[in-house]
Amino acid sequence: ERFSMSIPIRKETQDKAFAGLYQRPATSGLSPRFLRECFNVDLRGGTLSRRGGTRRVNNTALSGTQYGLFYARFASGTNERLAAHGGNISRVTREPAAVTSSIPTDWAARVGGTTYWGMLDNLVFIANSVDNDVKYNGTALQKWGIEAPTIGAITPSAGSPSSTRRYIATYYNSATGHEGPESTQSAATILDNQQASVASPATPTDGQIDQWRLYAAIVTGARPGVFYRVGTANLGVAVVDTFTDALLQVRQPLEEFSNAAPGGPLRLFTIHQGRIVAVAQADRSLLLISDHDGFYSKPESFPALNFVPVNYRDGDFITALASLDDYLFIFKQFSIWAMIGSWPDITFKAVSYRPDNTAIGTIDQRAIYIFDRGIVFPSHDGIYLLKKGSGMNEDLFSTSKISNSIDDFYDQIDQSAAMHAAYDRSRRQYRFFCNFRTGQNVNAPVIT
Repeated sequence: ERFSMSIPIRKETQDKAFAGLYQRPATSGLSPRFLRECFNVDLRGGTLSRRGGTRRVNNTALSGTQYGLFYARFASGTNERLAAHGGNISRVTREPAAVTSSIPTDWAARVGGTTYWGMLDNLVFIANSVDNDVKYNGTALQKWGIEAPTIGAITPSAGSPSSTRRYIATYYNSATGHEGPESTQSAATILDNQQASVASPATPTDGQIDQWRLYAAIVTGARPGVFYRVGTANLGVAVVDTFTDALLQVRQPLEEFSNAAPGGPLRLFTIHQGRIVAVAQADRSLLLISDHDGFYSKPESFPALNFVPVNYRDGDFITALASLDDYLFIFKQFSIWAMIGSWPDITFKAVSYRPDNTAIGTIDQRAIYIFDRGIVFPSHDGIYLLKKGSGMNEDLFSTSKISNSIDDFYDQIDQSAAMHAAYDRSRRQYRFFCNFRTGQNVNAPVIT
């Protein structure tokens, strides 16, 4: 029996399109307790283009547990479907080619886990809360951010400078323009009509790094001043400091924020206003925000102070992030918060909050669907529609439950298991996929 209202053809995402849900028997090929597990699937033509189930490629199933697929479109015009399965990440083509072999060798083998994807600055970012966070540039899997080097040996020789200096080094990716965090400072080097040759840091296992940079600071009163860039060279090539104090001080100073990766594996993340907004597995009440100077996007860089506590230590944790226009919605299990503005000029507004944890939140980011002016999401007692106002009331939000017709059915869902949702554009339907609790006597319906 169908409970959803009719939808005008001229607009697919009318609010009333989500006024109710209906259920139908699933095909006999499904387990009576298991509903199809999907990640933003395209159901047209009977083909699941992105899903967390077993996909057969050239009649060969991807190995291991399926953790999700992502469709990447690179600036070069190349389109690729990527699959996370078991401890691997592969291109899903007629003859799939794994890209795991290009992960830096100083990392442990991947284990695999529920995978979140996002594309920014022509890079695909990947996190699963278990393994080291990686990115994909169309060829290889690489680290998020760039590691810090160890300063090389310093050798003075005859030259012009008369100064006392300290040196630091950074690794550099010349293809993307990303620079890593600095090394520890060298000991003070006294130059008495001498120049200093600084050896290249060791070549790292991360293939994205092809160059390094040397910076020098003038030591006054036993303390170094600003570090200025001496030069950039390929790995394995030394950089020679020949600058007098006056010439050094007009060089490019060291960036305040460089591309240091977030600490520890990320639990989940989303793209918002040209930044990556993330939640670390180690602390699921903190919102981490990547760097952006207004002109240069640095999605891998998470400065130490770019974080926001979201109702910290309330006994709850962040379960989902959703970007809608200029608003970032932060979902916990039993609360919803809206972040308004551009970092660092932001404000927070409680959309749904009660101190006794009886307000609505959501369960799984992958079961959220974002449309024109609202978000459909599953909560602990049903499926809801969150809408933002318009005009003068844009900062006002409202929520309404749209699953009242299937409350008895919804009560049988195993909310500790994975949930997913998809929008079937051809049928103008929000489709919700889930598991049932053990012992529930149901015919594996699909909620739509």
